[in-house]
Amino acid sequence: PDLYVAFNCGFSDENHLPYWIPTLHSIRMKNIPLVFTGYDFNEVRMDTQLLAERLQMTSIVHPSPNPFRSLRPCPDPTKTGDSPFYYQNASFSV
Repeated sequence: PDLYVAFNCGFSDENHLPYWIPTLHSIRMKNIPLVFTGYDFNEVRMDTQLLAERLQMTSIVHPSPNPFRSLRPCPDPTKTGDSPFYYQNASFSV
């Protein structure tokens, strides 16, 4: 493949990370770009930081708003972000 894509992956969630580690190691060894999205900017920022610190993966495009995100807001029951809503694939990084 020329590119890997992971939507709303949540790498930085410690509950999900053990399942992602083998795949992320494989992607890193193949040196193929990975585009991933998250529900908000902070999630993508934390995912990017985790990939850099634990897997020595470098970012080509730093966390940014996704121009192709969902336009439909969803209520955020956790209220952890800056808004009471989140959007599918709100931010991305490469």
